[in-house]
Amino acid sequence: MKNLKVDESELHRVFASAPSLHVGLAIGKIGPKPSEFAVHHLIPIPQEETDHCPSSLTDALQNIRHPWVREVTKQVQQMLCGGMYVLGLYIIGCPRAQFQEHQDQIVGLARIALAARRQALVRPEWLARWCEEGVALHAAGPHRTQLQARIAGPSRAPRPCDVQVQRLAGQLLTVRTVVPIHVAVPHARQDPGDAVLAALARELAWLQSARFLPTDANQAPQGRETLHRLLPSSARALKLDFLRPLTRRAEDTSSGLILSGEVAAHAVMCTGETLDDAAEALRVDVLTTLHARALLLLDALADTPADSWSARPHALPRRVVFHRPAGSSPPPRALPFCDHLAADETAACVAEHAAQLLGFDAPAEADDGSEEEGPAWVGEVAQQPAARESTR
Repeated sequence: MKNLKVDESELHRVFASAPSLHVGLAIGKIGPKPSEFAVHHLIPIPQEETDHCPSSLTDALQNIRHPWVREVTKQVQQMLCGGMYVLGLYIIGCPRAQFQEHQDQIVGLARIALAARRQALVRPEWLARWCEEGVALHAAGPHRTQLQARIAGPSRAPRPCDVQVQRLAGQLLTVRTVVPIHVAVPHARQDPGDAVLAALARELAWLQSARFLPTDANQAPQGRETLHRLLPSSARALKLDFLRPLTRRAEDTSSGLILSGEVAAHAVMCTGETLDDAAEALRVDVLTTLHARALLLLDALADTPADSWSARPHALPRRVVFHRPAGSSPPPRALPFCDHLAADETAACVAEHAAQLLGFDAPAEADDGSEEEGPAWVGEVAQQPAARESTR
């Protein structure tokens, strides 16, 4: 039987602050075992009609369109750092009997959210622990006896799972690295997302054999070493050095948009996960953020003929990383979120996006990582700077 853990403090927060009856997205981790999920954050799906307050679960479900669930899920997944996923749906504020009566409809919505999550993730097959299944969670109250859940898969019939309530926030840490990239992105007028994705996946395939080692490690640890053994005392984040593999595919020298520089990668991991797990999450995070930012840049250049692009570097759209406010500062190991900004967008846009999709305002001190981000080049491939080769 599947096992679902739900963060206790998050349940109490949602029941204290969220609308009494609502449908939302469950955010969390796929466990080290295929049978485990852990929910760390609950995000209400915003109402399309802001003045509508559902009076029953039937009313709430009738006012949630499938395309709306799909679009919200994709945008929320893109605001999560590596290692965190939309796990499915949750329902709060209705009796147990209503959840059971509408189980098929709720599981159907959960499947739509899981399909949208896969589209937003770019390359989930790079994850050894990837799972196509997710959850449909019902909470009549914040206590264990008031919770029930069903496992939703793409084809199998929904089935019950065991639900536990635990304090999970203290188990999280952030893992960071900086990856040098140099890839050519085509300027496709039709289906640019598919063309960009294919180019990134092809040219960054070498990332699958790249290594990530702790910055301050005296010797290279084994890939199955757990992260809590590598984390410095009282630290909330672990920094890894990127080691590029010796064998690389030849760089594409065709004309187009050239993404060249360094990309800051972020992953949210549990202390019990391993260095190999963190490396997988960082690889997918690099692809996901580059895909989002390349599309933003291409959209900004859409009205400019490709043959008239200058050879000067264009600023690569930024990714801003922020925490949910909790008093004057985020709690230890609080869950980070991120947002991608076009050149003309500011921190105010981050706050607006967070309020619309995540249900809270992003703090003004959000970190844009700009000191680690490189430019995007347009035109012929620029001379690539030397990068450190792996010798271990």
